[in-house]
Amino acid sequence: MRPLDFYDLGVRLAEDGRTEAERRTAVSRIYYGLLHEAACRYFRENPNAPPIPRNRRHSTVRERLGQSGVSAGVDAASSLGDLAWMRGECDYRVGAPLRYERAEVTLPAMVSRARATAADCLTALDAYSPGESADGSEWRVTGG
Repeated sequence: MRPLDFYDLGVRLAEDGRTEAERRTAVSRIYYGLLHEAACRYFRENPNAPPIPRNRRHSTVRERLGQSGVSAGVDAASSLGDLAWMRGECDYRVGAPLRYERAEVTLPAMVSRARATAADCLTALDAYSPGESADGSEWRVTGG
């Protein structure tokens, strides 16, 4: 599967989502699409790197990019960290106000911020390792 299919779905839901669940899901899909894409690009640039344990994939992808010594990798890791926070808010703060940077935000504002952060992440990923991952095969995950 093309990792950015998740991202594209998120963008469509962000633009056309009619329900709160669709708009919250948009943030989640945007994050997951970019997480998968970032992992593929990391392994493309580091083909001999050890696989990532399945139960540590979120943090390990960010750690490896952040410690890559490449400014674009650091930028991508930072954007992924922000998107991970937003995804957590949208997925788990059901019935409570959403928060970002210690302030309450509306759902439309969160979706807008996620889209802007995602654009920054894609720019960083393109600088880190140009060219989209076609099928996700670069990402190596082990364990349960």
